[in-house]
Formats: sequence, structure tokens, C-alpha cells
Amino acid sequence: MNFKLNTHGIILALILAFSLQVEAQEKNVIGRVTAYGAYGLNKVVVKAKRSGKEAVTDVTGFYNLKCQPDDKLTFEANGFLKQTVNLKKVDTDSVNVSLKLKNGDKNFEIATGYGYIDKDKLSYAIQHFESNNDFSNYNSV
Repeated sequence: MNFKLNTHGIILALILAFSLQVEAQEKNVIGRVTAYGAYGLNKVVVKAKRSGKEAVTDVTGFYNLKCQPDDKLTFEANGFLKQTVNLKKVDTDSVNVSLKLKNGDKNFEIATGYGYIDKDKLSYAIQHFESNNDFSNYNSV
């Protein structure tokens, strides 16, 4: 009887030690998801590939996710181009992402219809932030 009790105690101690070690290997990543670097996106799904954990951005685009230090985070919102960030290549616990709308009028309606961003803000962002105007070759503006 005493032998069984000690065996169960050892097994319990090993399980506890292993779970603490796994917890210590997790990384808490915070950040913000925006449209064109300007407006926070609501309801964007942030997925950690290795750990399988997910988070959803709040109305201002902020998220908080516990994952593995070498995980890959995927940022997905219908109508926007998906983006992936490899945490091995990031030196900080803060990961900010700027999503761009997929081509086509249909994607504008999808993005605003799902409530990621309102129509006025997305229209403004597309008009003012999407263009890749390079004025570096001009002497003056």
C-alpha cells in the first residue's frame, strides 16, 4: 500500500513539473492589427500555428495571445490579404500588423460587412494610404 502511494506521488510530481515546464516555455505576445497602418481592425483572428491557440482583436485592433516562442502567427480577416509573422524573427513580444484589402469591390463589402472596419474609414485608408507614390525623385513637392 505504501509503495502504491509513493508511486502515485512520484507520478503526480512528474506531471506537475512537466506542466510547469510547458507553461514556462510559453510567450505572451501582444499587438495591434490595422488597415494600412492607420485604423484598428475588429474581429481579426490571430492564430498560433504550433500551439494551436487563437485570439481575436478588439474594436481598436489589439490582441493578446499566449503561444510558443518559435511559433508562427497568422492574421486573417475576410476580404483582407492574410499575413504571417514568424516569431523567431521578432526580437520583441509586441507584433503589430497592417493588413491590406484584397483587390476587387466585393472585398470592400466583405470587410465592412463582417464589421472589421466601417466603410468611411476603409474608403479613406484606401484613398490616402494605399497608393505607393514615391516622390523621392522630385526636387520639390
